[in-house]
Amino acid sequence: MVAPAVPEIVEQDIESAIYSRNDALPTLRELGPPDLVHLIKQTIKSGGRQSGVYHHVTGVDASSSASLAAYINTLTQSSSDKSQKVVSGIYCCYNAFSRLDMRVEVKIPGGVESYCIDERGDKRVASDGLWLETFLCGVLRAYSYADDGSGDTIKKIIAVRRFDPITSTEVEHKFLDAAERLFFKGIYPPPTIVQTIAQVNTGWQLGSDPEIQVPNLVSNHLTTGLLNYIHTTGRYTSGQNLFEKLRTRDNEISSLLARVLISGDEEVQAIGVLKEVIEDLPMDYSLLDCQATFLQSKGNLEWALPLAQRAVTAAPSEFGTWAKLAEIYIGLEQWDLALLTLNSCPMFTYQDKDAPRMPEPLRVLLPVLPDAQLDEIDESQGYDTELIHPSLRKLNAAGYKGTFLKAYSLLTDITAKIGWDQLLRIRSQVFVMEEEYRSEKQTVGSQSIPSRNASTVALRGTPSPGVNGEGHKSNVEGEVQTERNGTLLSATGGTTVGASDKEINGSTPGPNQSIEKPENTVASEEVKSGNEAPDPSHSNYTHFQHKRLCERWLDNLFMVLYEDLRIYTIWRTDMARAKADASTNPASPTASSTYQKSAEEWEILGELAERLHHFPEAVEAYQSCLRVRFSPKAMKAVVKMWEDEKKSENVLQGMIRLIAWQYRWYSEFSPALLRTIRKLIEDEGAVKSLDRDLALLAEHGPEPKWISRHGCVLEINPLLCFHNNHKRMEVAVLMDNIISGPELRSAIRFALRAPSPNDDKPAIAITSVSDNGSPGPSSPAFRALIDGILYSRRFILSYHVVIACLVLGFTVVHWGTKARRLYKRRRTVEEHRSDSLDYSTKDALKRDEYTIGREDDNSGGSSSSSSTLRGTASPPHALKPHGPSDEQSPLLSKSRNTDQPIHKAWLANRTRAWLIYQPLPIPVVNKVLPSNAATLVVLALCAVNIFYTLYNVPFSLPLLFIFADRASLVFVANLPLLYLFAAKNQPIKFLTGYSYESLNILHRRLGEILCLLALLHSLGMIGVWYTLLRPTGFGLARFLFSKIILLGIGAVVCYESLYLTSLGWFRQRWYELFLGLHIVLQVVALVLLWFHHHNSRVYVGIALAIFLVDRLVYRMTLKVKTIRASLRVEDDQETVGVCIDTPLSTNKRTLRAIFGSNISNGWKATEHVFLTVPALSRKHIIQAHPFTIASKPPAVNANEASLELIIRAQDGFSGDLLKYAKGHDTVSVRLDGPYGSQTAVESLQNSDISVIVAGGSGIAVAWPLVWSVLDAQRSRDLEHQIQSSSQKRILFVWIVHKQSHLGWISQEKLNELQAQGVDTVTPPPTAENGRPDIRSIVDSWVSACDESLYGGRGKIGVVCSGPDGMNREVRNTCSGLAQKGRNIHVDIEKFGW
Repeated sequence: MVAPAVPEIVEQDIESAIYSRNDALPTLRELGPPDLVHLIKQTIKSGGRQSGVYHHVTGVDASSSASLAAYINTLTQSSSDKSQKVVSGIYCCYNAFSRLDMRVEVKIPGGVESYCIDERGDKRVASDGLWLETFLCGVLRAYSYADDGSGDTIKKIIAVRRFDPITSTEVEHKFLDAAERLFFKGIYPPPTIVQTIAQVNTGWQLGSDPEIQVPNLVSNHLTTGLLNYIHTTGRYTSGQNLFEKLRTRDNEISSLLARVLISGDEEVQAIGVLKEVIEDLPMDYSLLDCQATFLQSKGNLEWALPLAQRAVTAAPSEFGTWAKLAEIYIGLEQWDLALLTLNSCPMFTYQDKDAPRMPEPLRVLLPVLPDAQLDEIDESQGYDTELIHPSLRKLNAAGYKGTFLKAYSLLTDITAKIGWDQLLRIRSQVFVMEEEYRSEKQTVGSQSIPSRNASTVALRGTPSPGVNGEGHKSNVEGEVQTERNGTLLSATGGTTVGASDKEINGSTPGPNQSIEKPENTVASEEVKSGNEAPDPSHSNYTHFQHKRLCERWLDNLFMVLYEDLRIYTIWRTDMARAKADASTNPASPTASSTYQKSAEEWEILGELAERLHHFPEAVEAYQSCLRVRFSPKAMKAVVKMWEDEKKSENVLQGMIRLIAWQYRWYSEFSPALLRTIRKLIEDEGAVKSLDRDLALLAEHGPEPKWISRHGCVLEINPLLCFHNNHKRMEVAVLMDNIISGPELRSAIRFALRAPSPNDDKPAIAITSVSDNGSPGPSSPAFRALIDGILYSRRFILSYHVVIACLVLGFTVVHWGTKARRLYKRRRTVEEHRSDSLDYSTKDALKRDEYTIGREDDNSGGSSSSSSTLRGTASPPHALKPHGPSDEQSPLLSKSRNTDQPIHKAWLANRTRAWLIYQPLPIPVVNKVLPSNAATLVVLALCAVNIFYTLYNVPFSLPLLFIFADRASLVFVANLPLLYLFAAKNQPIKFLTGYSYESLNILHRRLGEILCLLALLHSLGMIGVWYTLLRPTGFGLARFLFSKIILLGIGAVVCYESLYLTSLGWFRQRWYELFLGLHIVLQVVALVLLWFHHHNSRVYVGIALAIFLVDRLVYRMTLKVKTIRASLRVEDDQETVGVCIDTPLSTNKRTLRAIFGSNISNGWKATEHVFLTVPALSRKHIIQAHPFTIASKPPAVNANEASLELIIRAQDGFSGDLLKYAKGHDTVSVRLDGPYGSQTAVESLQNSDISVIVAGGSGIAVAWPLVWSVLDAQRSRDLEHQIQSSSQKRILFVWIVHKQSHLGWISQEKLNELQAQGVDTVTPPPTAENGRPDIRSIVDSWVSACDESLYGGRGKIGVVCSGPDGMNREVRNTCSGLAQKGRNIHVDIEKFGW
């Protein structure tokens, strides 16, 4: 963020400020004054004249001499006066612990010297321990001298630069660590008895707030600073940890811990801490006060009262305990006891902070940065006292501070609740009035009446006398007695206030009422007559034996309050009269002149109404002040009103104005303003507050939506960052390339001139002003930037709607197809039942007519005793039909569907063929491409992402941030979808029928898109730095090493590493490493994204939930089973057969429908399991590898089943398993599954012609698949009690590389398959005869069957599982058949589409 300007106070004599600081060191009592920075400047011309300048500063890191020297170095580089140069500088920072002034002297050019000065002016060595103390004191001073937003502190000490002392978590840890180490310094343990007594008398070394009379362990500047920091930043956990450690050394710290817990909404834990400690320290007033305050905040005043009374008893000399007791009495409406308690409060003179004492300067230079030169917030001219009415200048209450300010606030609180007249009545009933004292003095009786002190009465409770003095009764215990805090003439015990409570209700004087001036009371000094002993002559003043003497200071407060109420009543009366005149006669001179008050007068009237607890009237006065001229005090009061009314937009508007004013007066740090912003974030949310701040000003005029650069405002995405670790926002817009100085000033002017929601019209016209004061254009680039960012936030929400619509489309197609198949199946069954034809005879006839490998066909080298082709890649000529002769054939045979026009059918066939077709691999890289249909789906996904990345994004360097921001939004929006595509257990399978292995291609492509988006976002942010931040002095190292950028870089590295390790060549060589890195890197990336930016957390949380549910709930619990398996090595010595006999569950259908269940509930064809063999080695304990189940599915009512896996040994897991199988027959395995889609199975079961092609180990898919088709046909026939139509034809083709591979499926099983009517083709091994012509085998067989049996209209289903080359050839063969008009559907069983 751009630092504020540097003020300069020019000395008359060089280094006179240093000498004055040395002289003031012995008089410093507490934290010391702000740090002094003294510079010696010299004119650049030869023989230049030197001059001394200085300013004060707070918030600079004082942990070492290097940091202070660095600050001086920044002053030498940023000097705006080019005619002078800095030749030396001294930084002075006071160490309140050791009472030393730490000095760092810098010679330019030259070296750096650090030392310290004691109270006598002697030099000492600056050790590390002293620097630690100085650092802690510097942070405490930054909070102590920070402005509360009203500007009073800034106006009190001029030329002070205020910085945030804690800007990162590292500095916070250093601060809390220093506080922990130095907390007990100077008190525990004292070396000697003398020092113990001295320190008990002097108290805490750092001092305390003015309301604390005796500083102690829990009431001092250190604890005040700690609590202030915790409440400002909301870092309650850090505060809890600190005080938990400290309370182990002293139980008194528990009160501080309880306060932090209560503020952090941990009330139950706080009550537990208080209960635990109060048993050990029953009279610790800080604990009692904490409990009373907590009960008071909950409205339980009856319970708070005895605690407050005990606190007063425990600490009678502390003002705070008495003030708390008075507050509770006020809440209980016991006005007399409240006045008595207030009268008993120990008052002491206000002692201000250690202000710097400097000599008379030669001149004062208060420069302003060009961007902050705004007349609307400039108060450099100060108050003009000539414009203030004399009666307003004489209001003494405005100067009250410390205990007197608190006491006056309590008195005005009573007045606001019961009214001035009622207050005077109660005052006359409680205190001895001067007139009655003098009259009674003449008739003094002889009876002595004992009395109690007013403090004791306030603690024990005293009945109030009746109104106007009625109801007085004599009491033998009453006597005149004087004490330190009040003088009691008479006291009575017994009952409390009765009916008089109803009469103690008044109202504040209205416009037409007059204020009664209070009578004088008798001062305690008059009765005491200079000694503490009671005057015997006053022992029998029966007329006021129940009354007490009023302290002189309280009597003065009544007189000051009277003056305040008098001025307030005059003001409100005049205003009411003027409003009445304005409504009846707008042209009246009274109506037009009453409101013509100066801004100073309106501000004083606002303070007056606020002191008297008339807040609506105070806000009205402050708003009138703002109409005349900007005032930080008035603006803060109005913001407080808006905050109470939950008007967030108004609060943001006012906060921007206050921050701009603070920045103009060299202040970047105001805890009060930070607390307001943090509370706003807690109530509204950071993102909502940001969007609202960006948009609220656009409603008031044509100026662009804007963000101020000043102080503590908002930041957009990573460029304008939220400091979430401190629960506050910093406004740091560093966009000088986007907005020129005049345009930024115009935007700030627009904000300051924006009308209040309570105003009917703007006080000042809205214009755009340039440097010379002439109207200038608004910045369209800046408007485009803000509008683009806000539009992206809204636009990205529609992305999920588009994806949901796409999934819904696939869902409709899937379930529509299933419904259509079910309908056709039922219709076919009904037709078969009603047909009187003998199906068995018809089927036998057709079996004789159409066979493969008939005994009388010797072509093709086929066996005469088997329908299995061996030794040839060409189909047998027996595929030709041997039907009836031409004479017996009908003249019009069955033909293809001709319902559609020829050109439409041709176009449909060509389209279907093109969708099925699979292109050749990409040359050079040999990248296998999917089918055209899958490519279309991938391209659609890419198109949607490209559209959402580029739509409505301006491509210009000043607006590059919009593109970078949009890329990040599209990235995080895709995260849940990415994890959904990869999850083994996800709802997409149920909706669309596609399992995760089919969706894997989308997972890979989407992952590549996300890697590209992450890269574009990173490059875009670097471009933003280069074009926008670099010209402002924002270095690359500072940019890259900021927290938000570092986290983003880490996430990008993780995702790019994920992409590289997921490439095919890496997976094939190091599959196990790929699996491990895939899990670890994605988890690390999610964690980094979570902390990178808060907008990503929703998406990261959803993605993480998908991952954890899939992994932990399903894959590690519900779908896992450990069982014993037998191992065998096949004849080729390269393949392992795993056989598992498992019992089946009886409730498998229900479990499978709900949970997907495990292998105990059976499996279906084409499904696979993840196999883990822990016995192989330790690394294999957490590895799971997928293998297709090679055995046919179990029967419906089977109690047990045999599961077989065929595993080709390669490197890694399969190689280790082969070695293990050669020495072991059984092993314990863990099965996760089954998984897989039933698309291929359903396609074949609903086809008239089924073709199943297997290549090598693809037999694991094909073998159970062919049996599943046969079993489904038989079960359907038995279920509906019909005979098979026998027109369903099945072709089974198995291509192997070696002859030994045929042993995976025994010849007996193949013969059994042939007996079921399946045409089997097993060409010779490819290692001996080359690859067979699979195209001819499939094409000729399918064409022959379709033409002869179904007239070319049969429904054909093809499933292929094997190498990529064979899969592509089968797919393209089917594409050619579809182009010829065949109704064909093809499925390729592999990992991906």
